[in-house]
Amino acid sequence: MPSWAGLIKAVETAQGNPQRAEEGQEVKLQFDDQTQRELRLRVRFTKGKGGRTSEDMCVMLLEDLRAVRARQRQDKLAAMGRMSAGIAHEIRNPLAAISQANALLAEDAATPTQKKLTQLVTDNVARLKHIIDDILAVAPGVRPPAPAIDPIETIVAICNDWRSTQGLPLGEDSLLDIDTSGSQRAPTYPQLKIRFEPEHLQRVLVNLLD
Repeated sequence: MPSWAGLIKAVETAQGNPQRAEEGQEVKLQFDDQTQRELRLRVRFTKGKGGRTSEDMCVMLLEDLRAVRARQRQDKLAAMGRMSAGIAHEIRNPLAAISQANALLAEDAATPTQKKLTQLVTDNVARLKHIIDDILAVAPGVRPPAPAIDPIETIVAICNDWRSTQGLPLGEDSLLDIDTSGSQRAPTYPQLKIRFEPEHLQRVLVNLLD
């Protein structure tokens, strides 16, 4: 059973301050097992039968603050989701312009260095597009399943791409060595596939490699 002392004191306070009674106040109830329950209390005073004074009777409106705070958190998350979606849409438009401009530059790229730089822009624009798509995918709805990929081939391709962008050499002297000797499959076993977003895997590996 809870201790009603806090509730009684709150009602007495509201009786002397009608404005505070309408606005409500927080009350803590202490239970026998030493747990506490935080409530919001609003008090409405009413007249009883026979013309008794308004202080004789009151109606107490109690609301569990845990439910209130849970709704507040949900409202904040919803607001953050709307804001993130708005930012994603604002980024998408200039990103499309960058992609188109880079495509025009790629048509006139003559040297290997120029081709490498335009390809670097293309790859990173694609990464940003996937990030934007991930943000927009948070909206309610059914999200399509991740594609089935070969983990070994995907990891090797991501590491080689990172090594190329960093200008690291191949061979034994390279700072990055990819050992796939333990991943050889027997001819009778099917190729291993996993369902995973390759862009997510790329972001994880690139962050680790950086």
